[in-house]
Formats: sequence, structure tokens, C-alpha cells
Amino acid sequence: KYGYIDMAGNTVIPFEFDGIRELKNGTVLAKKSDGSAFLIDETRELRPLKRGDVLYGTVSNIETYGLFIDVAPLDTGLLHISKLESCGLSLSSYRKWDEITVKLLSIKREKHRVEYVPENYVIKEKEEKLKEATPTLFTVGSSYHGKVEGIKPYGLFVNVEGTGTALLHKSELAKANLQPSDFSIGQEIDVKVESIVDMKARLCIP
Repeated sequence: KYGYIDMAGNTVIPFEFDGIRELKNGTVLAKKSDGSAFLIDETRELRPLKRGDVLYGTVSNIETYGLFIDVAPLDTGLLHISKLESCGLSLSSYRKWDEITVKLLSIKREKHRVEYVPENYVIKEKEEKLKEATPTLFTVGSSYHGKVEGIKPYGLFVNVEGTGTALLHKSELAKANLQPSDFSIGQEIDVKVESIVDMKARLCIP
């Protein structure tokens, strides 16, 4: 598809787009074949899509770890459950094909991976992220002895020496009548790898 954008100075410049779509607020979202994305505002100015931009999409799928959001023509992106819960929201608030307003958190073009956050989520200059282990270092079904490295409202980050750090979600803790506040940093804990999802290991209580 070809888009012709009337830039400042009344100069018409051609751009070759793989997809283009007008959003609710009158801006136009466009994607090139190399994965780069742009916004065209009401003045017809073209600029790259950036972190924090508000976008409008639909819930294309719901998993235990978050919502998959379709904001065409971008690749389908993930709104992680931890970002929902930090804004007082839950998965049960959404149904498949619901319309949703989100903010862009990141685009990794080489992996065709897009991440979103709720519209009212405050994106920090530097998101505080605990590095999670490369999943190939873990084995699904294997048990490990680790230490609590981080405590969040949505669960524990457990470090297994020589392997890495992975998330033990609060839903798994609840199955053992536990919650994140029951633990302290450095506390030892036995865990089991329940699954590896979206390139990250997810733990449970053995």
C-alpha cells in the first residue's frame, strides 16, 4: 500500500506502507514492511511511533498471564497481567473482542514483539525490571531450591543459583494458601517450573 503524506511546506512525499489505519482520535497509524511504525497527526505531520503513545485496539486473546491486543496494522502485542494489576485491573474485566485503549511500552521489530500497558499506567523513564532467566536454563517439571530476590503485589521473583530468576505468580502461591506478603527478601523456597511462556519461566509450589 502507498501513503502520500502532505508534509509542512505543502510537499507531497510518497511512503510505501505495509498497512495503514485511522484511529479514533483522528490520527493515522502506519507500518512499513520493515516493521517500523509511524503516527500521522491531524496536521498531516509524520513521526515515528514512540513509547507512551496512546493506541486503540481490541482484545484478541486472553491468557492467564495477560491480554493479547490487536492494534492493526502492528503485530499483536501483550498487555501483561502485572501491568493490569498495578492499575487495579484484572483479566476478568475483559472479554475477547472488547475494545481497549492502551499505551505503547515497547516494540522489538526483530522479534515481532509488541508490549502494551493500560491507558492510565505511568511509564517510568527506566522501568524497574528484574532480569528473568533464559528459559533454556530451566526445565519444565524440574524442582529447584532458590531464594526470594524480589517481592511484588503480583508475586515473587525467585533466584536459583546458577540458573537465573523467574516469577512465582500470586495465583500459584494462593493454591498453597500463601501470598507475596508472607515472604521476605532472601528467604529460601522450593519451587517447580510449571511452564515456559513468552520466553520466560513460570514457577509453582511443588
